[in-house]
Amino acid sequence: MPILSTITLILYALASVIFVIYLFKRDDRVRKGGRILTALTLVVHFGTIGSYCVRGLHPLLGIGGILNLIAFFIALGYLTLGLRWRVGFAGAIALPLTLALVVSGQIAPRVAAAGGASAMLGKLHLVLVAMGVTALFFAAVVAVAYLRQDRALRSSQLASLDQRGPALTTLDAIGLRLIVVGAPLFLLAVVTGVLWSLRLDGAVWRVEHLLSGVILVIFAVLIVARLTVGWRGRKAALLTLSGFSLTALVLAIYVARRLLS
Repeated sequence: MPILSTITLILYALASVIFVIYLFKRDDRVRKGGRILTALTLVVHFGTIGSYCVRGLHPLLGIGGILNLIAFFIALGYLTLGLRWRVGFAGAIALPLTLALVVSGQIAPRVAAAGGASAMLGKLHLVLVAMGVTALFFAAVVAVAYLRQDRALRSSQLASLDQRGPALTTLDAIGLRLIVVGAPLFLLAVVTGVLWSLRLDGAVWRVEHLLSGVILVIFAVLIVARLTVGWRGRKAALLTLSGFSLTALVLAIYVARRLLS
């Protein structure tokens, strides 16, 4: 394992520990320390990805590379989200997941870069997958935060309420924005993925294609209902979590299929 990869893993592990501590000790200094360490880790992680590219191991043509890219996007997304809102709770979800993805990326095989139209279509597909999954992941994180805050208010458990976190209306608005961004990206990922599959294997339809269709229907219904009849709140949060759960399942099937083949 390259030295940069080892350093990246160690830094992500430390950042994960810091944000887990933040869940139990709501100290703003802990949150800021975690964000600073995450920013430093992103720089090292970017250098790691670059070092693989120099050796011809393109991150968009292997399972290891795409898992690392999704991890990078999730950590970057957390920092970006935190520029406007206090979302320390998101770090406790995003950083451990990022660590798990980076570890999985080190275990999974990497392949050398190739050329041709199919390769370019595959790269575009994987970039869209990484961006779409990242946006939908944060939509799910925001949905979890909404349900948590809503439950605390309903049960009058003020001690469990995140006083410094975004208000329910703000969480609802953030969730909508992330879905409006993530769902079209996921749609484009599905379209390019089907075209790529047709180029490589011919007309072969798999279970992940069916599940992807279900995911698109879920988010289409959610977006239309929210923008037309103002459907929001708990129902929207639960539907968001359902859609992302299927998204994670599709990604897991995709990764497993690639590893086994």
